[in-house]
Amino acid sequence: MNQLQRDLERQAKQFAGETADVLNGTVTDGIRLDCGLYTHGSHGQAIVTYKLDRINRRGEPIPLKISRTPAKLSLRVFHALRMDDESRHLANIKSTYGLYVQHKSAFAYHYERDADNDYPAAHLHIDGKAKRLQRILDVVGRGKDKPTALHLPVGGRRYRPSLSRLARPSSNGSTASELTLRRPPRELSGLEIAWKGAEQGET
Repeated sequence: MNQLQRDLERQAKQFAGETADVLNGTVTDGIRLDCGLYTHGSHGQAIVTYKLDRINRRGEPIPLKISRTPAKLSLRVFHALRMDDESRHLANIKSTYGLYVQHKSAFAYHYERDADNDYPAAHLHIDGKAKRLQRILDVVGRGKDKPTALHLPVGGRRYRPSLSRLARPSSNGSTASELTLRRPPRELSGLEIAWKGAEQGET
């Protein structure tokens, strides 16, 4: 392992710890995010997710619960990270935050820095049936498509939903996590990590 890879591993582990702190301060209790380093030449890539192993690099959705009551919802947290072009800070290559109901995906925020497709770099993807979205597709002449074909843009590389905004309730409403959980959020360092996190040095 060279110095660049050691820096990547160190910063990625710190990022995993801060992300877990955000979750444990809001919608989970005592969970731990894993961090794995995978070498690519002299650089490397770090994966941060829940229950990471060599076979399943996507990890598993995290049960959203703060008591012994069985979780009704779960949240997929996934980050693929590398060092930025100046080899100083972490940069997001790919990330996903997805809400699951009974082990089935309801919706997810996706980001991919250098995607080889026509989807927006950062987008919201809705799984399953959505009658009003289907009606929109019908009206605009895309009735053969399904809502799952939509990837709704939420911003570019510098503007993406953060984990803290997904997990923390707003002053006048509730987040998805608040459907089943009631815990006052506490302010933590690194709250604005997540989708735009790990990019302090990006230009």
